[in-house]
Amino acid sequence: MSSTSFKKIVLHPAKERSLSLRHPWVFSGAVKKADPLLVEGEIVEVVSSLGDYLATGHFHEGSIKVRVFSFQATDAGNWVLAGKFQGGTCLPSRPVSY
Repeated sequence: MSSTSFKKIVLHPAKERSLSLRHPWVFSGAVKKADPLLVEGEIVEVVSSLGDYLATGHFHEGSIKVRVFSFQATDAGNWVLAGKFQGGTCLPSRPVSY
């Protein structure tokens, strides 16, 4: 299932392998094309140079352009993250001491 509601980030062909290995970041040098109207924190889909879905994440200005939160395509919006937090999948496995 591929979303049509999210803006796309297109990667250079030589930079697609890291996402196939499930690396959670997309660096600025890997980006071939991005929508110029992207807003910090916006949910984006990362696609190959051929347009194949690779990941979904949050767009950021800076050297790390996308922080991936899913390697499965979804038509969901912000509620995806809410579900991850409510389900505890984003919580540490043990208490954090400070």
